[in-house]
This record gives sequence, C-alpha cells and structure tokens, in this order.
Amino acid sequence: MGASSRAAWWVGLAMALGCGRDGAPPAPGSGATVPREAAPLPSSSTVVSTAPELVPLDVRLGGRRIPFSSLLAYSRGGRAIQLMASTHALACGDLEKSAGIRAEAGEVTLALTVAPRLDPGGGETWSVGRVRYNQITRQGTYGKAEARGVDPKGDIDLTLDARLSVPGARGDLVIRGDVSVAGCGVVPLRRDALERAQTDLAVSVAGRTYPMRGATFEPSSPPKLRLSTEPHGCGSVAGSDLGLTITLAEKDNVATRIRLDGFVLPLTLAGKLDRVAAIPRQPLDGKDTLAIELQGDTKLGAYTLALRGIVNADICAETP
Repeated sequence: MGASSRAAWWVGLAMALGCGRDGAPPAPGSGATVPREAAPLPSSSTVVSTAPELVPLDVRLGGRRIPFSSLLAYSRGGRAIQLMASTHALACGDLEKSAGIRAEAGEVTLALTVAPRLDPGGGETWSVGRVRYNQITRQGTYGKAEARGVDPKGDIDLTLDARLSVPGARGDLVIRGDVSVAGCGVVPLRRDALERAQTDLAVSVAGRTYPMRGATFEPSSPPKLRLSTEPHGCGSVAGSDLGLTITLAEKDNVATRIRLDGFVLPLTLAGKLDRVAAIPRQPLDGKDTLAIELQGDTKLGAYTLALRGIVNADICAETP
C-alpha cells in the first residue's frame, strides 16, 4: 500500500465528518493546536556552582568521586524532574540550546530523571528512574528519592540515594546527597511539540488519572494514535510522564495494540487490545484534525488501563 493511500479509511471518515472543511479560527478553550514554545528560562548567566566542592551531589564510579562543577534542574513539562551535572560550568541557557542533551569534548555529564513512580496498586514513590552517564543510558529503578521541593520554576529540593552498574566500568555508579537548586524552568524535548489538551478524554492507569496534553494521528499502515501528558511532535511521545501509542485497525472501529511508557512507569508496558473501541467522531476544530472515541479497559502486566472519551488529534503528514 502506497503512502498516499495509507489509512484512507480513517482519514476519509474524518473528511466526511468535516475534518477537511475550512472554518473560523478555533474558539478559546476548544482544544485547538497551540505551537509549544519553550518556557522562559532564568538568566543564561545563572550558574548553579563553579567549583567541584560546591556541588552537594556525591557521585562516585568504582569508589572514585567525579568532580562535577555544575548542577542544573528542570522539567520537560510534567511532574518528573530532570537533573544535569557536568564537569563544565553550565548555565540554564545551555539547556535551551541543547534540550538537556550534551556531548561536548572533554566533558563528563550525568543526567538523571527523578519521578513519582506508579505501582500497580495506584501508589507513588519518588525514585531515580533514568540515568545517562556520558553516552550510556539506563532505564529502570535505581534508588529512592525524597522530594521536598519539585517546582521547576521555583526551588528543587531532593535527596538521592541510587546505585547502578555501568557497562565497561569497574565498580558501580553511586549517586548520593542533597540537591537544593533553583529550577531552570520547562525545557521541551522537541521545539515542534504541539499542545492540545484532551478535555473530553479520561486516561487512567492503576486507577490514577493522567490528563493528556498532546495527541497526534499518523496515517501510516497501520494507523497510529499517540497521546501524552506533555505536548509532543509527530512520531514520538518521548519526554513525557506518560505516553500512549495506540495502533488502530485499518478498516474496523477498534484499537489493536497499545504501548505505554514514560517517566512514571518502571518499565515499558505493551500488549494486544481486545475490548477497546475506536470510533470516528465529529472533529472539534475541523481542519487537519481527527476525532476518535475510545472506550474500553485492558490489563498490561500488573497494571490496569481504562480509556474513556473522545480524542481530538492533529493529523501528521504522511511518510513514504
């Protein structure tokens, strides 16, 4: 099936329901697309610390301390806090230039995600859940975190106690100590992310509801619907507290597969869907959007998932 004809059934239904018509600009509160702008950051001259002994976080690899000279804290837009430690002197403005991903010559970096991890019973425990040491990234649960202040536009106040193995290293990477810094604000992973609040949709995992602020429809073969707690661009929900990728049937009103990942989960959850309906509805905005009603429940591992309501998604460009 060629790119021009992929998902013609879904997009054709959207057109029939008014998706392709021209109309007046969306009314305020309608859930219309708003390009995601990077949140204002503190002054680019703001450096958290400039001497190794001033960084309170004690990071050791194989028992030897890594002399970090700066430590920054920020958010991708959700509750999870991102930490960036470097042997170079960094300012908040450096995050804006690199989206928090650095690989400068001679620089040693450590990036951590500290998030409220969801358990199957619906409880939350703040944990260190993602660690990136130079070019090595590990995803899991590596230790506990005590969260006293988690405002990315205000104060970040944490205590960390984490340990993990690093491929090729002699000994574990151990991260301990207090983090008390001014947050650098919100730094989106992608500048092309679109914000579309899903006010008519309820998504709950383990009985806990997560508001969705991003939704895209990809007319691939098979079609895909992506949802996320933070705005996202076409093709990925990375950088979200919780992201859903739902595969739709080509010519039936059903969803067939789902994948859940994000900072609040200890692992990626994926599986087939047997009882989730996906029904085209009247688009909210009209042009370049698709409305799909989702109704159903499923279980992914030890976690329950419930989908209720109507998604209003931006239609992504077709790819070959």
